[in-house]
Amino acid sequence: MIPSTSKRSLAHSARIPSASLSRNVANLKCRRHPSLLLSTGERGNLLSGDLETGLSGSRRWRHSTTYSTRIDPLGMQQRFASQSSELQDLHRSHQPRFDKILVANRGEIACRVIRTAKKLGIKCVAVYSEADRDVLHVKMADEAYCIGPAPSLESYFRMDRIIEVCHRSGAQAVHPGYGFLSENAKFAERLAEEGIVFIGPPASAIVSMGSKSESKNIMSAAGVPCVPGYHGDNQDPNFLFEQAQRIGFPVLIKAVHGGGGKGMRTVTTPTAEAFHEALTSAKRESLKSFGNDTVLVEKYIQHPRHVEVQVFADALGGVVSLWKRDCSVQRRNQKIIEEVSNSLCFRRVLSLAI
Repeated sequence: MIPSTSKRSLAHSARIPSASLSRNVANLKCRRHPSLLLSTGERGNLLSGDLETGLSGSRRWRHSTTYSTRIDPLGMQQRFASQSSELQDLHRSHQPRFDKILVANRGEIACRVIRTAKKLGIKCVAVYSEADRDVLHVKMADEAYCIGPAPSLESYFRMDRIIEVCHRSGAQAVHPGYGFLSENAKFAERLAEEGIVFIGPPASAIVSMGSKSESKNIMSAAGVPCVPGYHGDNQDPNFLFEQAQRIGFPVLIKAVHGGGGKGMRTVTTPTAEAFHEALTSAKRESLKSFGNDTVLVEKYIQHPRHVEVQVFADALGGVVSLWKRDCSVQRRNQKIIEEVSNSLCFRRVLSLAI
């Protein structure tokens, strides 16, 4: 049985005459989109119109993957992709930026960060509450420091204690994981003031996207349709109930900060008693989970589709989109399945094509 990769090689060699293969034994560069394969400098050259012209006169994107060929024992010529020497030199020059980082989280996310850092040769510092003294992420780390009692507000949310551990351990950067302080702009700013790198977005981006209220303000200013609701600063319970009446029941009370379905309550009964009970519950959970009890009130969409687009950008100008994902399958407002490409958009494209 011939492996699929060998089948592709055989098919390729059958299509191209041997004379042509002999002229293209090495340094054949493949065509792919430059946004995925070019370095930052090459992207700049691309924008200025600097493209590479091939032997046949066609224009090809320049990048650092090369092809080589070899003759197998049966006399068949096979073609393999490999890194060019330029890319290998680039990898050798890009050594880890940090020698030691602090992971300001617990549980599985902390374990994943520590595993990845160790593969890169980076030492890790763990922090833990008194209740987490013997958990896995503490044992995996090179160093571990207790930062307070079991309640998260007295341990994992304590910025001052985490910064103190950074100085004591010599950690050069902090990886926040998700939850806790990962979307806290004030934490990112305090780390910068102390000369410690926050492994994550800048404080300005956290303010813009970490707060649902600020995100809605930005989207509204850009003319993007938003769910009707109130997302201002006034947190008076009676005022919020008046806004709920204006919006129309059912309404959704939602924590401005954080995520994961926490700090969210649906109110279907249009009475002050039902609204205030849900408001108190949402604020209590939001404060416990995110250290902030600010909420917004918006119209509750009873049969929604939850579609996301994720975009990643680095400090060197590289940006990549992971396209659309349907996250409508949820339990307690928490995503269970993310479907790619989402069926809703796919059906829409098919209907337009037909």
